[in-house]
Amino acid sequence: MQYEALEKKLLAAARSHPPGDQVPYAFEQRVMARLKKKQQPDFMGIWAQWLWRAALSSLLVTLLAGLWALTPPSQPTTGAYADDFESLVYAGLNEISDSR
Repeated sequence: MQYEALEKKLLAAARSHPPGDQVPYAFEQRVMARLKKKQQPDFMGIWAQWLWRAALSSLLVTLLAGLWALTPPSQPTTGAYADDFESLVYAGLNEISDSR
């Protein structure tokens, strides 16, 4: 098939029938009606989308906190905290008994 000849025939046919200058009937009313019928935003859809994002971020924070809690400490703790706490509590009680 000769594509160049077919292309020339199609272009000649298109040039022989130029588009009209008339506007279709009630074109302006149809355009204005479509503009007035502007859709309202879907607030429930937006709300649901933000709730899903919050749920996913909360899940991520929960998983990270769980992993952090399950990891062993970098330095083993000695019993020094218990001894310090006991001496601190008894120091306060000793001050109360000494003041009487």
